[in-house]
Amino acid sequence: MNESILSENDISGSRISESVEKRLSEARSDRGFLDAVKKHELLQEQDPKRAAELAALYFLLSSKDLLTNLKSGIIFEEDLVNEVNRYAAPSEKKRFTDRLTFQEPVTVVIIDLDNLHSVNNGEKTLGEEGLGENAAHANGDTYIIKAAEAIMQSIREDRDTAARLHGKGDELGIILRNTNTAKAEKIVQRILIQFELLRQDVNKASIVDILPDYTGLSFGITQIRDGDTVEAVMKRVDQELFLNKKNNRKRNERINNPDVR
Repeated sequence: MNESILSENDISGSRISESVEKRLSEARSDRGFLDAVKKHELLQEQDPKRAAELAALYFLLSSKDLLTNLKSGIIFEEDLVNEVNRYAAPSEKKRFTDRLTFQEPVTVVIIDLDNLHSVNNGEKTLGEEGLGENAAHANGDTYIIKAAEAIMQSIREDRDTAARLHGKGDELGIILRNTNTAKAEKIVQRILIQFELLRQDVNKASIVDILPDYTGLSFGITQIRDGDTVEAVMKRVDQELFLNKKNNRKRNERINNPDVR
């Protein structure tokens, strides 16, 4: 992971993602946030060791998703901003920067967990009456965890970024460095195969299928281009994800109703 702190230039620049900019703006105007900053500054004077422990704990909680151990959406957004800014650097800056570094391709992948809501409701087949809202929430957690495991078993943990986005559970983001679209597609295929193996293992260990046949992963892939913005990258990858998810929905309809073509 590229550890990063957003500079004032990043914060005021047009290339930062809207969600990060909004969150920073809200934090600066939030009375509770400002009070917390003052209390931490006071604690630094009174008990520096305790202040450092709390700062480390806060960083851990804000940088990692506790369910999956993937990075948080905040880290994903910061890393994406850094990669987009690298491609958007002025030509004068490029001249004094290692050409190989600037030419390294970077590809963004968004993975969506199909029908997570139905898993949480305990539906054995898609569309049936389940056990009720969040009655099988533990199964949904297992779904998310196994998807995360499939990702981590397929990427380079020391170089790539894998995160759970927005804290809502059903979208996972990956930044693949030194990876073009063709290589990224092969990595995604590995993730899909690995997830299916993990899904089968989970079901074999249970009396009933925890992860039914209608579970699976949809994905969108896009490579960062010269002059891109964060918004342009996310728009392209979301469009790819939408098309793939639409095809997977048709697949699930055929599984549940063989007469559907």
